[in-house]
Amino acid sequence: ILGHRFAMERGGILHRDVSNGNILIVDRPTGRKHPCTGILHDFDYSSMTLSPPDAEHPMEPPENVPLYPLELSSEIQNVVEFKERTGTYYFIALELMKSGLQVPVHLTRHDLESFYWVLVWIVLRHTNHDHPSGMRACDKVFPYGDDEDATIHKEAWINRWPAIKIHGNEPLSVLLDKFGQLVDDATKGPRHGPQIPLTYDAILQVFDEVLTRNDWPVDDKERKVNRILRDRLDPVDRDDMHKGLMAA
Repeated sequence: ILGHRFAMERGGILHRDVSNGNILIVDRPTGRKHPCTGILHDFDYSSMTLSPPDAEHPMEPPENVPLYPLELSSEIQNVVEFKERTGTYYFIALELMKSGLQVPVHLTRHDLESFYWVLVWIVLRHTNHDHPSGMRACDKVFPYGDDEDATIHKEAWINRWPAIKIHGNEPLSVLLDKFGQLVDDATKGPRHGPQIPLTYDAILQVFDEVLTRNDWPVDDKERKVNRILRDRLDPVDRDDMHKGLMAA
């Protein structure tokens, strides 16, 4: 998320395809104080603009020179205005999923919502949780191919409160709930009032609060997914088919 913010606010680069396949976790990176670090890669579907469409205040101090993408000049077409839907199908934001042929401009908040759906996907597939569908929970929450059906299931997930509990991992359960509340407020509004757009600051505050907890489990192992179920659910091998490009 920090890397996404850095690219957007300093470079005017919006990723537009946040997915589990485009996030790498490097274990024990050299020269870093943390035991692992995340990397957002594969910017094939990104948009570039010299004027970020909905940037918050700059993350870096003013003395840092902005990183203009590819030395672009004002004569380069602003591709952020292209009316197309991009992204890996399972992780597309609700607003874009519900748009039909009237596709809105893909904005920062849509990518931030995709980070949430990636988190849900990973939790359902790789943790010991209490979802009633068990190993098939991911298939239930993320149906593929029908936008209306996919929207209904995502909205039903958000309406679960609290979402689920991860056995033996209270901090992760709290993170899922708090991040989900932000998405709920952004898509429906508090008690269906005015919507509160997702922001970097709000999401990173949730992560910072939860990551500083001292009750994270040690040597927590992922839940194994049987091969048949994994092959049926895993979008990585069919990534190009799932990008969901729709020209309006």
